[in-house]
Amino acid sequence: MSKASLWARGEKGPAKGRRPQLPHSLCWRPPPVVPIMSSLTQPALHALTALPTLLVSLVNALPWIAIYFGFRAYWLKWGVRVHGQYTTCSTIECEDDYVSSVVLDNMNDRAVTIFAIYLRVGANLYIVLEDFEGKPFVLKGFETFHWKYDPIESYAVNGNRLKIGELFGDKKVRKRLVLSTSTGKFVVKRRIKAWTPIHSFFTNHFTGIVYPKRTTFKGKAYGGNAIYLVQVKFDEDEEKVVPIFPNDYEIMKFRDFTVTKESLESKEALETFLKQKRDEGLLSFKSIAIFDLAAWREMEANQREIKTYDAHAVGFVTYHLLGRIVTWHRNRKMRRENKKRAMKPPKQADRCKVKVTLLSPRSEVKLRNE
Repeated sequence: MSKASLWARGEKGPAKGRRPQLPHSLCWRPPPVVPIMSSLTQPALHALTALPTLLVSLVNALPWIAIYFGFRAYWLKWGVRVHGQYTTCSTIECEDDYVSSVVLDNMNDRAVTIFAIYLRVGANLYIVLEDFEGKPFVLKGFETFHWKYDPIESYAVNGNRLKIGELFGDKKVRKRLVLSTSTGKFVVKRRIKAWTPIHSFFTNHFTGIVYPKRTTFKGKAYGGNAIYLVQVKFDEDEEKVVPIFPNDYEIMKFRDFTVTKESLESKEALETFLKQKRDEGLLSFKSIAIFDLAAWREMEANQREIKTYDAHAVGFVTYHLLGRIVTWHRNRKMRRENKKRAMKPPKQADRCKVKVTLLSPRSEVKLRNE
């Protein structure tokens, strides 16, 4: 049925300015709204409901956090808190043991004025390690300082010699570092917790401690490939040290000339070659000294046997499991050997009895072994 027939029957057409309505089945419907809370699981629902309570608790804890950090800042400024440690040494240079080094670590954010450092042995003996009476030492906040000491002649009290070296090895005698500070006497009670792989070696023999070896001359180190050191003095104040390597004849080592392969065969040949270049006007110096590093290394190798090994890195399981088993076996074997040596009686040397007989004032002294 057309629109014209509908209007002829008297039915009203669409209002002016309005769109004709579509059938209800063709109209767009929004999807049904599902509540978010009903889609969450029970644990998530509890966590979401507890979030406001957590935020309120954090806000209430802020003053206490501020009080904690404020008290901590005040604590770092209050009093004296110094950790320290010392090491003792025994050597053939002196009869008594002596303190070879002292380390102090200031744990506060406040400087400490130190007038003297003592090592208290027992309750009555104070060994003077440092005396800063003329110029007090200031240990700044969070600063660490290290002192090293050489062998001593002896210990003295009132001008008389005192033997106290054996007390260092006695574990029953208590020893403490004592500081004379601007606030009075301070006893260092805590040691510095410094780690060293030496302790790990005694519990695990798979631990290897490798020390770099360097050849130094006047505070500068030179590599192991250097064969000569040429010390050239231009005047009293100016000098230069030039390292010579085996392949320097292939490069321009000096500005106006290069060394030859024949000049590197010996120390004397190199010295003659450089003096010849000075006579030719290519090199100017007042004096020259050549040090033969190759000969020095050969002499050191002849003094004691030096072996060469290849380094091998092991894994975590091999180091911590197999290494500890090997260490336990070696320590057990060493204890057995020490026990056998302790039970074995020492060898007594054959004593020789000597009988002296005086026949007369002019007679000879006769010795007879029995």
